[in-house]
Amino acid sequence: MVKTLTLFPKRNAGSARLHFFWGRVYISEPNIMYHLHNAPSSFICGVTDSRFETRKETRKLVRELFGKLKEPEYSIEDCCLQECNRVGSFKKDYPRNIFVRFLKFDDKEVLLNCKNDLRPEIIVKNDYPPDIVQLNRMLGPVIEAAKGTSYEGRVKIRHGVLQIDNKFFKYMDLMSIPPEIDIAINCRIISSVYGSYVWFGCLHGFSNFHPTPVEVNGVLYKMIEQFIQAEKCRLFKDKDTLHEVMNSHNPIEMKNLGKKVSGFNEDKWKIKASEVAYVGCAAKFREYPVLGQVLMKTHPLTLAEATGEKPWGCGKGLKDPGVSDPKNWKQQGIMGVTLERVRSELIQDFGLPRSAVSGASLAIPPPSRMTLFGSKW
Repeated sequence: MVKTLTLFPKRNAGSARLHFFWGRVYISEPNIMYHLHNAPSSFICGVTDSRFETRKETRKLVRELFGKLKEPEYSIEDCCLQECNRVGSFKKDYPRNIFVRFLKFDDKEVLLNCKNDLRPEIIVKNDYPPDIVQLNRMLGPVIEAAKGTSYEGRVKIRHGVLQIDNKFFKYMDLMSIPPEIDIAINCRIISSVYGSYVWFGCLHGFSNFHPTPVEVNGVLYKMIEQFIQAEKCRLFKDKDTLHEVMNSHNPIEMKNLGKKVSGFNEDKWKIKASEVAYVGCAAKFREYPVLGQVLMKTHPLTLAEATGEKPWGCGKGLKDPGVSDPKNWKQQGIMGVTLERVRSELIQDFGLPRSAVSGASLAIPPPSRMTLFGSKW
């Protein structure tokens, strides 16, 4: 816990660390320093600058800004900063940004909500830790998908969490968002001219990042990406990284952990990667019948993931011109080949769906309608 003291303690405070904010002293134990490091922060731009401005003077300027905010239930004395300093070298007529790290999220919210009370030339920008930035980016298409529906304007992203009205959904809760929001609509391109179906993004049901829990060989994984990276760790007998991968909830973090596997050999992994992807995807599309139906309805289109990452994607991005033409691909990629293999097996076992190939019939169903474990076709 962080404690507020009325007296300045001696510098020899054992293992605790001292933090000085506006005349107060905060003691934090080492085991919560990581939390403080990821505390909410912002950039304040356009505040008058001087060559020899001290940190104390910078804090005073920020304090004056907070004093101008028109928030009736907020007092400047309640605000505590972990860090406050100018960024970069002084340049005449170009005020340096002020980096502010707050101790509490509430203080940052006050500054962001009341930033219009400041002078027009002063701009307040968000600054999030890398993991929050990644989550915000992954959740972005949900806001686009809400446009034109009754949820337009009611969807927000706050600190890596999706907010719909007064309800909050973490990344792993996407299966529970309202069915009216087609979260995959901006993540795919279907071309009847070129006979192709390309997709990209964690919100598309074909993605390994999609939060569809699946059980493989008696082990429950949060998503296929976790299974793939776990198998990579097992192949090279890296138990420490395997433990981190299995404890992670962020698919990007899982992928980054997979890049740090001890003893990794790229040639050996290339031989194994396709089969690992197949085992995971086969389990996923059989575990979720509605997703399996959508995959079968893509027949006979050529499938590919629109990513430049070798060897998984086709070498083109979803927004790149000509991405729907297979002639422009560098390769089909492991994911495209794997899903076509899974599709063929599903059609062989259950028969080709009667629905014609069209944009409507290939829409990923609302997450709340995807049946979970133990379901039947």
